[in-house]
Amino acid sequence: METENHRRKAALKENFEAACNDYLREFCIKHHFSKDSAFWIGDDVGGVASIGDYSVDMNTIRVDIDDSPGETEFWDWYDYSISCYDLSLAACNFRSWISGCPRYSDEKLQSLRDLKNKIKDAEDGFRRAIEEIQIKERNNICL
Repeated sequence: METENHRRKAALKENFEAACNDYLREFCIKHHFSKDSAFWIGDDVGGVASIGDYSVDMNTIRVDIDDSPGETEFWDWYDYSISCYDLSLAACNFRSWISGCPRYSDEKLQSLRDLKNKIKDAEDGFRRAIEEIQIKERNNICL
């Protein structure tokens, strides 16, 4: 009995991995990647794939193949998601994206990027001012 159960589980795993690898192969073909450039991170088939310079989870790959959005739709979503991550904003998943979920406008994202850069510049200026004060203190220069 245990052997039969073990065989069934092994067959399930084998079928799952074969399906995931087929999806990954189709994704590579659709987006013009060499299938040699793709692999499952940590050998976790069905988890997250490294494809060229990109990391893509299995659910996103599956949605891209099963729902057949336009070829550029994935890239538009990927770039949007990276922008949101960089700004500490929540981003939608790919299925929601292709379903037309609400999203931030390009203008809003640019406005937030500009504000983030101003904050970074102010923080850098603050650090430089502190360093100058500390240097003067070390040299016993009267403030």
